[in-house]
Amino acid sequence: QANKYLIKAIELDPKNDKFRDSQQQLSDFKDDLTKAKKTFDSGFADNAIIEYEKLKIKYPQYAIVFYNLGLLYKVVKDYDYAVENYQYAKILNPFEVKYSIAIKAISQIIAKEGDEEYRRHEFDSAINNYQKAISYYPQYTTAIFKLARTYYKLREYENAQKYLEQGIEVDPNQEQSEKMLGDIHRWKDNTEQALIHYKRSIKINSKYFQAFYSLGTLFHSEGLLHD
Repeated sequence: QANKYLIKAIELDPKNDKFRDSQQQLSDFKDDLTKAKKTFDSGFADNAIIEYEKLKIKYPQYAIVFYNLGLLYKVVKDYDYAVENYQYAKILNPFEVKYSIAIKAISQIIAKEGDEEYRRHEFDSAINNYQKAISYYPQYTTAIFKLARTYYKLREYENAQKYLEQGIEVDPNQEQSEKMLGDIHRWKDNTEQALIHYKRSIKINSKYFQAFYSLGTLFHSEGLLHD
C-alpha cells in the first residue's frame, strides 16, 4: 500500500525528489526483505538470522523486520531473543495483534516445559519456567496459577498466595485460584477469609464441586451450622 501511494504522489508531483527518495528506499527495503525471506524459507535459519540482523540495523523503523527475526529465533529455540524482537515489533506497531500473539505463543511453550517438569516432580525447574513464561507475557494467567500451584505443592504458602492474588488482578474470574486462596487461609486458621474465597469460587463456577466440598468441610469443622 505504501508503495502504491508513493507512486501516485510521484505521478502527481514528478519533480519532487523527496517522494522519489522515499519510493526508492521502500523499493530497496522490499528487495532486501525478499532476499532474507528466501534464505529463511530455504531452511538456512542461521544465515537468515545474520541477514535479518543486518536489516534490523539498516531499517530500524520497520516492525516486520523484527517480527520475522523473532520467528527465526523461535525456530532455533532462542526464546529470549525471539521475545525481545517481537516486543520491539510491538513497540513500533502496537496495533498489530499478531505480535502479542507471537509473544504469548512463546510463553505457552515455556509453560508447557514447566508442566512436564511439574509432572516429574522437578519443582524448582518448573518454577523457573513458569516465571520465565510470565516474564514474557505478564497477563498469562494459566502460567501464574500453575506457578502458584507449584509453590502450594511445596507448602510455600506465602509465595502461592502472592501469585494467586496476582493472577486474580489480571482476571478475577478464576475459580481455582479463589478456592486455593481459601485453602491457604484455612491453613492459616483464617476462617473468615477462607469462607470468602470459597464463596467467590462457587459464584464464579456454580458447578465447581471441589469448592463446595471445601466449604462444607469448613462449616463442619468449625461447627458452623448456618451460613
